[in-house]
Amino acid sequence: MNRSGPGEPQDAALPLNGRSIVVTRSAETAEELCEALGALGATTIVAPCIATEPPSEQAVSNPQNFCSSPPMTIRFTLVTEKEQVFGTTSIVTQTGSCLVPDPSTPGATRKILSAVTYVIVDESGSPKIAHLHWSSRAQK
Repeated sequence: MNRSGPGEPQDAALPLNGRSIVVTRSAETAEELCEALGALGATTIVAPCIATEPPSEQAVSNPQNFCSSPPMTIRFTLVTEKEQVFGTTSIVTQTGSCLVPDPSTPGATRKILSAVTYVIVDESGSPKIAHLHWSSRAQK
């Protein structure tokens, strides 16, 4: 769903004017972010790729199978960080790695490569994370 289009008037002074941004959060939660980006001049396209579901019956009945005991600490090693600023909105991308327990080998760990992107909107001196995306994969 497009929130604005080429036929609508655009303000060249807006920091995201002329930019198209795909919002991947669920359709139910995309509207607030689309409105904030639209106010900055962006054309937004909602393409839901994220679904939030209640836990499965198995997770509810056997939570110890889905939670670490004791809670584990994961240390994220930052490799790169890039920040783009558009007026009161910043987009920060970080890449790095972390070691996590290997579920197939007790006592062993495996390296996970990760990328994290934050969209931060500063509303009157009060920065808020408007969107966070985390993707990761095991190192081959």
